[in-house]
Amino acid sequence: MLENTKERVGKRFKQLRENDLNMNQIELSRLLGYKTQGAYSKIESGGNFPSIEAYSAMARLFKVRHQWLAYGEGNVYMTDEEYTLLLAQEKEAENNQEMIGYKERTPSVPTDKTTMLKAIDDLRHRMNDELDKLTEQVNNLK
Repeated sequence: MLENTKERVGKRFKQLRENDLNMNQIELSRLLGYKTQGAYSKIESGGNFPSIEAYSAMARLFKVRHQWLAYGEGNVYMTDEEYTLLLAQEKEAENNQEMIGYKERTPSVPTDKTTMLKAIDDLRHRMNDELDKLTEQVNNLK
């Protein structure tokens, strides 16, 4: 049975974020193109379905399979071959849009270098803070 309820989809997004990606909601919401953490939070709490762009960004950035995110079906992560095919399909779709003379207007998923570097830098600072706390705890051991 396919599990495509808002609550189940939200749980899968949360599971990935907490267990595999080790990110907070603010970090992941930025990478997925949401303007606020609150908009992303509604996904994890089962209030909203993710946008098509969020599904695509999860697939592109973290090699997560659409079928698993949407329905809980199959493996969580794509094989290298599936990922290569996805990128090729996206490139082909992009080329087709350019050939017919228009670019579909959708909320942007951050793919620009500055936004991505900012998200990575935020994550780096968070990890460094955690490492500092851990080092302090180890130093305080008798």
